[in-house]
Amino acid sequence: MIYKILFGLFAIASLVMLVQSIQIVFYYHDELNSHGFGFVTGKLLLFVLFGLLAFFIGRRIFKVKQE
Repeated sequence: MIYKILFGLFAIASLVMLVQSIQIVFYYHDELNSHGFGFVTGKLLLFVLFGLLAFFIGRRIFKVKQE
C-alpha cells in the first residue's frame, strides 16, 4: 500500500517539475540569466530523480515479467 502511495507522489512530483520547467523556458526565456538557467536545470534534475524513483517503485509494484 505504501509503495502505491509513494509511486503516485513521485509520479505527480515528476510531472509537476517537468511542467514548471517547460513553462519557465517558454514564457521567461528572454529574461533568464545564469541563475535562471541554473534554476531550470535543477528542476529538470528533480524531474529525472523523481521519475527514476517512480520507475523503480512502479517496477516493484507491478512486477513486470521479462521473457
